[in-house]
Amino acid sequence: MKSKIAQLLITLNKKLEVNFLDKTDVEIVQYADKLVSKAKIITILDKNELEGFIALYDNDLKNKVAFVSMLAVAYTSLGKSYGKLLMQSAINTVQVQGFIYLDIMIDEGNMRSVDFVNHFNFKRVEEETVVKYRKEL
Repeated sequence: MKSKIAQLLITLNKKLEVNFLDKTDVEIVQYADKLVSKAKIITILDKNELEGFIALYDNDLKNKVAFVSMLAVAYTSLGKSYGKLLMQSAINTVQVQGFIYLDIMIDEGNMRSVDFVNHFNFKRVEEETVVKYRKEL
């Protein structure tokens, strides 16, 4: 799975107008390795091809806060609502686990991301260049 995640992220990094990860290919492979070893990964596969994934950290049991580290959809699958499906799956997963919040950090200037989290009723909780949004579950 690590190689599929890394390839999806490398492709997105090259095809999107902005360098959304601001990482080299080698750094992306290392990041994919970290995600696979430390995060809960929910995927969408079609004929063994990775169409998208969401990576969650669900280790803050004391504060009942889960965190979305990465949500990515294959470039060829953009517009198919896979991102929405993945986010809803993540919300359902952490709710069942008893979490009361789901956090995500997004670039304040990325209006698609802002609209996306607003669609799921996330609320802005921190003011910075990269903004934290939280969904109460």
